[in-house]
Amino acid sequence: MQKLLAAVFSLCFSCTLFYAQTVSSIEFYGLDAAGVDANMIDMTRNLYLTQLKEISSLTVTDRSKDPQVQSNVRQAAETAAGTGYAVYAEIAGDSAKDTNWICTLHARNMENGDTIDFSKEYSSYYKILTDAKPSITGLIDKIRGGNIKPDAVQTAKPIRTQVSTEFLAGTWQGEEYIAKIVILRGGRGFVIYKNGATMNINVTVLQSGQDGTSTISITQAGKPNASFFPELPRKIALENAPTAQPLQWVLTMTDDDTMSGTKETLIEDPASPTGARTGEAPVLWTRQ
Repeated sequence: MQKLLAAVFSLCFSCTLFYAQTVSSIEFYGLDAAGVDANMIDMTRNLYLTQLKEISSLTVTDRSKDPQVQSNVRQAAETAAGTGYAVYAEIAGDSAKDTNWICTLHARNMENGDTIDFSKEYSSYYKILTDAKPSITGLIDKIRGGNIKPDAVQTAKPIRTQVSTEFLAGTWQGEEYIAKIVILRGGRGFVIYKNGATMNINVTVLQSGQDGTSTISITQAGKPNASFFPELPRKIALENAPTAQPLQWVLTMTDDDTMSGTKETLIEDPASPTGARTGEAPVLWTRQ
């Protein structure tokens, strides 16, 4: 009997170790995204990483910034050794449907090589962004069906069905040249750039749908300033700023603490007589 109890204890202890490894260790390798703009890849990668890190029961290691990983994300994830899962996203346009995209999240068990996939088709790339949290949850649920206990993963936070400027009030971050964005309860706010410039903004909720989607418009208030375009060479910014349209962000909430979308701003264009033109850039904001 003592030998039997010892054997059972040993088995349970081994299972506990395996469970702890699979639950506590996720390595994120980024995106394998053919034909996708580099800025969009960065935004999508950061969004997926943010959603993974919100699962408090998991320790997430970011491997996506390693230059060797970025040169071949798929190979890096599929040859990674260790414990837990190597996770990456594969995104490609559907060649049969010009407007459709397919996103597959891959999770590879680094100990035994088993792979779990979660795939969806989208009518536009931005729907991939707005579906980031449900997709990550779906992948984790599939892993959970194998090795992770039902109570090991946090339930994804729902997106509020009614978004208001009061709900948005707080401090946000997420752009390379911006230190922080402060939104006030009354629909006003300001953007503080890393170069020291401060821009006033007006915030409007354009749509607050019962399906949980909300579109937010954020527009520059006040006079233009060359410092609002730190992405441009200073000479080009100074020449174009006086006649530039007000900066505008059109964002969609992907969860209570994340907004993604586009910023209408000046972008460098060597073909333009002034060296710049109005264009759009992808952005991702997260609540601090």
